[in-house]
Amino acid sequence: MKRSLHCLIALLTAHGMQAQFPLTREIDARIGQQRPAITVIAQDMDGMIWAGSNMGLLRLDGDRVDVMLPVEKERITALAADKDGMLAALNSGVLVHFANGKCDTLYQDTILERSPARALAVDANGTVYVGTYGAGVLIIAADGGSRIAKVQGLPDDHVNDICLLANGHLAVATDQGLAMCSGNTVSQIYGEGEGAPDNLVLSVTANGYDQVWAGTDQGGAFLWKPSGHVIVDRIEAMAAGGAVNAILAHDGHLWLGVRRNGPLLFDQGQRTNGYHLEDAPQGGAHPALSLLADREGVVWWCDGSDHLYRADPAVLIIPQHDKDDLKHITALCIDHARVWYATAAGLFSHDAAFADTSRSRHVPLTIDPRTPIVSLDAGADGTIWAATFGSGLFAIHPDGRIDRYDARNGPIDPNVLSVCVREDEVWVATLTGMSVFRDGRVTRYASPLSGFMFMALPLTDGSVLGATDGSGVVRFDGRRLRQVSTTGPRTFYSIAQDTAGTVWAVGPESGLCEVQDTALVRVGGDRPIFQGDLYALTTIRDRVLVFGSVGCTAYDPLEGSWTDLTTRLGLDGLQAELNAVRHDPSGALWLACNKGLVRLRADDHWFDPVLSTVITDMVVGNSHILVKPEWNTTYDRNAITFRFTAPYYDEPDAVGFEYRLEGLNDRTVRTREREVSYPALSPGSYTFKVRAYLGEDATNAAWATVRIRVDPPWWRRWWVVTGALIIALLLLAWAIRARERRISYRQRMEQEQVRFQLEALRSQVDPHFLFNSFNTLVELIETEPEKAVEHVEELSTFFRNILQLRDRTMITLGEELHLLHTYFGLEQRRFGESIRLDVEVSEKDKRMCVVPLVLQMLVENAVKHNSATLQDPIIIQVSSVEGMLMVSNSLHPRISLARSTGFGLDSIRKRYAALGKLSVEFDHTPGRFIVRIPLIPPVA
Repeated sequence: MKRSLHCLIALLTAHGMQAQFPLTREIDARIGQQRPAITVIAQDMDGMIWAGSNMGLLRLDGDRVDVMLPVEKERITALAADKDGMLAALNSGVLVHFANGKCDTLYQDTILERSPARALAVDANGTVYVGTYGAGVLIIAADGGSRIAKVQGLPDDHVNDICLLANGHLAVATDQGLAMCSGNTVSQIYGEGEGAPDNLVLSVTANGYDQVWAGTDQGGAFLWKPSGHVIVDRIEAMAAGGAVNAILAHDGHLWLGVRRNGPLLFDQGQRTNGYHLEDAPQGGAHPALSLLADREGVVWWCDGSDHLYRADPAVLIIPQHDKDDLKHITALCIDHARVWYATAAGLFSHDAAFADTSRSRHVPLTIDPRTPIVSLDAGADGTIWAATFGSGLFAIHPDGRIDRYDARNGPIDPNVLSVCVREDEVWVATLTGMSVFRDGRVTRYASPLSGFMFMALPLTDGSVLGATDGSGVVRFDGRRLRQVSTTGPRTFYSIAQDTAGTVWAVGPESGLCEVQDTALVRVGGDRPIFQGDLYALTTIRDRVLVFGSVGCTAYDPLEGSWTDLTTRLGLDGLQAELNAVRHDPSGALWLACNKGLVRLRADDHWFDPVLSTVITDMVVGNSHILVKPEWNTTYDRNAITFRFTAPYYDEPDAVGFEYRLEGLNDRTVRTREREVSYPALSPGSYTFKVRAYLGEDATNAAWATVRIRVDPPWWRRWWVVTGALIIALLLLAWAIRARERRISYRQRMEQEQVRFQLEALRSQVDPHFLFNSFNTLVELIETEPEKAVEHVEELSTFFRNILQLRDRTMITLGEELHLLHTYFGLEQRRFGESIRLDVEVSEKDKRMCVVPLVLQMLVENAVKHNSATLQDPIIIQVSSVEGMLMVSNSLHPRISLARSTGFGLDSIRKRYAALGKLSVEFDHTPGRFIVRIPLIPPVA
């Protein structure tokens, strides 16, 4: 819910006049159309404001109101922050604790139901102190609980307020006086009998290390120092404005929440009357029920309505005082203790600590009432110099004597526009140039060109700069005036020198210009403030402050950064006066503008606010979960929403955010929203980061982070995947082993089959060859008996060689050729020169392998199927070519075919196929029969 935020113009006085007030903002805490009645407030460590109301416990961040604990018939009676979160007391007797978005019951007792808690406090050790109305003080510690009541020395069991002091003691405000406790012991009591103005003490606050401010019902407020047992200071009941329900001492100020007219502010020892911050609404009182100083020094209060109020004492605005209209101040200066200002009614001075009953002092000057006082400055000796446009220059001395300087008693233009005092010199800017008062003499320097001079500023290097209308910025070097630059803007209103010695100048639509020796360098010309006129310029905390017709901005020359202070300081619509911005001895800045007299006590958070980014809530689906640095969820609960904030109450709409989800992508997204959703995150690890910023630069902002792990489904868990992988590997290994076994078995079976085939073939080869040999022997016996005997002997040798090789699957080609030559010798004995054998085989190929007796069978086949004669012999050729053994013979087919079994060539083909599917080629060409047999490499 967007809430409205606007500045209040607080009007009041008990005397019917308009008073000063700190910059006060009103914050709407409505929840939709519901209007809670807020009665107690506190701030947690993250900067969030918590409010107890009739609708429950609320939490505000400047932009949104969240109901943290809804109630119906109960009420939140007290709040206190601890290091982890927030404690809340309910009138039903329950203490609850909020931390990281989670609510737990801390303590519950019927004592708290009968005697509801009115105040809570938590010390550095986490011990909780509960001030009850009827049961004294309950102490809840990690090692147990205890109680401080009337029987332990407390003045009364009806406790209205408690507070912890810096020395560790506990101050207790009761219906019968004030008590100081140490541990479980009452060390001192202070009531009317001991000098207190009233026994009924309603509120108490720590002041420094060991002092206590107490607010009473009818005796006003008093400052008690227990060690001295005396009242150090006192505010009478009439000055306090009635019963003091709440009291707060903070940063040199005392705030009183009274039963009528809202809060009252007392400033720096002014105890006679304070600043009223709010008028009583028509028809009744508007009390301040609870006061709170936040971590930036701004004070909050509630009044039982649906609004909260915050007042910044660092910004004090005084539109009218003592019947003087301060919205039209024409000149301003500060001396050691007083503020001097000029209006159309004349010259006035006032004590720097304004209060409702304080009065201004009029200083009479003998001038025409229509002559304005345009500039004031204070000398070190207490002399106030007043420049007028038409009546010259006046010196108001501390003893009341007034001197006047104009054309009649010194060479000075009576139309003076500004005056500036540096040590023993007084420099004035006039329509015609500048003049200096030094050692009782006046020296005049004319402008180098046309135009008049708005301001003359002596610099630390001894030179003097002038802001002119027509000549730009001019420099006086001790002898003459000269233009700093002949280019750039021609009109400047104001000049200032920062702590580093750099000089700056502004004017109508000039932007901010750095004044160098011979140049004007413009910076930030595109800033919104420079779209209008610039009236005033000063320096503060190493920054340059520029006031114009559209607001106020600060420039940091070291960082080159800009900070818009317009809304932050409540200066919307600001129009500053020329030469009307001054510093007082305390460092505060005073400014005259159309809003009145403004006092600014600069704080670092103005320029570099530290925005603490907080991740307030995480939603998974529709469930709110505890926010913690690391968090796990499951794959089916992966829709995640992050809610975050950065408490900032001056200008909440100016807060921007950067966020990213590392693990999803590293892209940084900028947004003004305070919520981001991721509808479906895949399993994995992520880091959500978010940070807040003001303006454009977020570089120095700190990230708030949450690490998230989305667990995968069980079937994607590591142990499942690992187990599945192991099972798969085992199955694969089993399959490989099974395959290897099958292959090995198949190979064994194939080898057995080959061996069986070879054995079968060999069993066929031997009888076949023997049968053919016997046929040849029979023929020799019949024709040539002598050769038959030789043939039998050689045949015996041949069979002996066969027996030596028969069990081998393969033999070398050399061994096969040896068998061939033996066999051919047997055949040649039979046929003589009718058959011939030619062998051309390299020694390398002789080491290759062949099936045994393959050549013998081919030669036998050639002789069997061809006719051999001396005139036409059978020529058998054996040669090796490219890994093949080629056996050929000439064709002389017999007229009558020889009886054949068809075994020879077929057995050669089968024997080679059995060895590995090796093929044997048979080829017929005209006149020749060719057989190609593969040569097999020897097995190593």
